Amino acid sequence: MKPSENRPTKGRTSLQAVIRSIHSWTGLVVFPLLLIVGVTGYYLNHESWFKPLFETEVEITDTFEKNRRPVHKNQAMALAKQLWPQEKIRQVKRKKFKGIQSYHIRTQDHRLIVTIPYGHFFVQESYWQRTYAPNGEWLESRFDWDEFMEDLHTGKVAGEVGEWLSDITAICLVLFSLSGIYLMIVPRWGRYQRRKTTPQRQN
Repeated sequence: MKPSENRPTKGRTSLQAVIRSIHSWTGLVVFPLLLIVGVTGYYLNHESWFKPLFETEVEITDTFEKNRRPVHKNQAMALAKQLWPQEKIRQVKRKKFKGIQSYHIRTQDHRLIVTIPYGHFFVQESYWQRTYAPNGEWLESRFDWDEFMEDLHTGKVAGEVGEWLSDITAICLVLFSLSGIYLMIVPRWGRYQRRKTTPQRQN
């Protein structure tokens, strides 16, 4: 048997080089995006661990107790119409916000959260939350880390660009996985075949 028969063909070697390049470049593209997804996913899965770094429910409750004014659903919707008379209410949900039962109201461009037992409300624009007393007095503004991390995790933080990045990441992940499988299996299979066809040396 000729020595050249034991070596990979030039075409196969070229294909492996191309796939190795695809694997390397897609890994380079995907790495920072996967790092963001990993960090934000960890945050979202363990929000309670990070809450003390930003705020506590006790502080919020103590502040709200000073001017308690319970509200019902119709009052919360009326407040949304008063704040944004030109916008239609798209969604009204009742669920907890910062540990307090609240009405979550979405209009076309805004989000309003009204605490049921206290009457204090939050107006959210972009990733900033403005807190108001029941009489409309502004109390404070805070950056909403939960909303930001969730949108950063899904790519919504960048709008349409984020959607494109998500698509690119998905495509790169597919190429990265397939090329990795190829580079793991094909060379090993080739070496196995060559060992199988190579005659044993006799002493």
